[in-house]
Order: sequence, then C-alpha cells, then structure tokens
Amino acid sequence: MIDLGESTNLSSTEAASALAKFANITNMSAKNYSNLGSVIVALGNNFATTEADIVEMATRLAATGELAGLSEPQIMALATSMSSVGIEAQAGGSAMSKLLKQIQVAVETGNSDLNSFASVAGMTATQFKKAFQEDSVGALSAFIEGLNDTERNGKSAIVILDEMGLNEVRLSNTILSLANAEGLMTGAIDMANQSWNENSALSKEAGQRYATTESQLKMLKNSIKDVGIELGQALLPVLLELVEMIKPIVAKIKEWATNFKNLDERNEKE
Repeated sequence: MIDLGESTNLSSTEAASALAKFANITNMSAKNYSNLGSVIVALGNNFATTEADIVEMATRLAATGELAGLSEPQIMALATSMSSVGIEAQAGGSAMSKLLKQIQVAVETGNSDLNSFASVAGMTATQFKKAFQEDSVGALSAFIEGLNDTERNGKSAIVILDEMGLNEVRLSNTILSLANAEGLMTGAIDMANQSWNENSALSKEAGQRYATTESQLKMLKNSIKDVGIELGQALLPVLLELVEMIKPIVAKIKEWATNFKNLDERNEKE
C-alpha cells in the first residue's frame, strides 16, 4: 500500500481501503495484493486513465464480475477500458453490471438473447455459451467489438442494441463507447493478465519513485519522525519521574508567590 501511495495518484490509505473492499468482494487472497498492485500500475501507465479511476470503477464492477467468472486482473482491465473512454464509475459500473447479468442469464437459460449475443460476436449460440463459460470477459469483448462489423451484421450498432432491448441511455452509451475504441479491451486484458503473472510493475515503479530527491527527503522525514517517537517512548518513564519530583517544588514556589503577593498588598494598604 505504501508502494502504491508513492507510485500512483492513490494515497496509501486510499489504496488500503479500496483494495481491501475489492479483495473482500472477489475473495482474493492477501498474498495477491502485490500482483493486483502491479496490474493497477501497468494499466495506469499505459492507458488514458489514472490508477484512482481504475480502482474506483473496478470496485463497482467487482461483485458482478466475480459472479460472471471474471478474474481480478480481468475486472481491472474492464475498468481500465471503461474509464479510458471517459465513462464515469457510477454510471459505467451499473451499466456494465447490467450487461454482464443479461449475458449470464442468456447463457444459463438459453433464451432468445443468446442467439443475438452470439450472432454479434460472430459465433453460434453453442460457441458463445462455451466461450462465456470458459472466458467470460473474452466473450464480452467479442460481442462489443463485433458491434462495429456492420458488413457482417447488416445493420449499425445502434440498431442492434435497440433490437436487443439494450437501449437504456447509460447502458447503450457505455457499450457504444467501448465498441468505438477498437482493440482497447483486448489490449487491456492482455496487459492485465501479463502484469499479474509477472508481478513486477509495482516494485519497479516504486523503486524509481524512491530514487527521486523528493522521495528521499520524505523518507528522511519519516525516519526522523520514527526516531522521535522511539526516543519519546524511551524517555517517557524518566520524564514522568521528573515531573513527580518537581511537583512539590512547584507547589512551594506557588505558595511563596502567593504569600509575597499578599504581603505586598498589605504593605500598600498601610
């Protein structure tokens, strides 16, 4: 969390809070925090978004993504794709959750929507069902990118979404924005998976930040603060004893000052 605070536009406190929530929702093991941090840094460095935006969007997608079978890096990749095309976390999170739920229902029930999703993705219903069960984000990407194949579909993406009932404003805007950014989702997914496996982007980025003069000064300041805390804890018992020793002396001085004041006032009256 400290490395993320140094390497991104997230503070260490924000990172700890947000990623703890994400991990709780996705049931991610604590040993994978470093992998997740590397994914966030790599995506933030290579796409038109920030680490804070990625994490905020990912947290909103986490529950539905987990239920749909998306892995942690895949959820981060999807969040990156959405925030990179200017989709806000609140609107985009609910819209994408709605789309993933609709695809999952179609796959599990085999309703009429399954044929529509499969056709746009360039697959048969059986192929799309298998693809979603084995790699849900890959099937989602195939559907979204297939919307732009007007020659094969014989109609525009807007018409297809309208016919499928995916015409709620936030939902259709989210899907169309991603569809127009050709190759964005695929690139983000590939990079997220690679960064998760390599688990090196965060440590490299943090190492570069720690090498700067500003970071060195901050580390020095923190070290001095730590020394002060340790010194204070060591001296506290001695200081308390000293205070107890001084108390009677202070009381005597106060008594003398009071008596002197009273004597001076009597002299003035006389």
